[in-house]
Amino acid sequence: MNQDEIGVRRRAIRLCFPIALFIVLLIATPFTGWIFSVSADNVYTRGPLYFTQIIVSFFYLIYPSIIALNHAKKAKSASERMDCYTLAAFIVMPLLSGVIQALCFGLPTVSIMMVVSEL
Repeated sequence: MNQDEIGVRRRAIRLCFPIALFIVLLIATPFTGWIFSVSADNVYTRGPLYFTQIIVSFFYLIYPSIIALNHAKKAKSASERMDCYTLAAFIVMPLLSGVIQALCFGLPTVSIMMVVSEL
């Protein structure tokens, strides 16, 4: 195995850590109520670690945009640079709608804004 393959494996392991941690929290949630809970009256309530899922989701949305922006700096042609900026800009609408949805409970905006950002 060469150095590039080792670097890719290490990066993959580091990138899997946030979701692995979140999965552990999610599995424990029915017993602890960390992410959410459902009362006997069938009422959903956000738990104290609810925003962990938002942070993890945003990380996986923002990270590719950062990679695209870094690639744009190294791009040799204007069209390649424009492609990188387009990929990086995709995140703006879903990120904005994710913040709105997190702050306004019950207002589903992420799916709508993902479609708008693809137009």
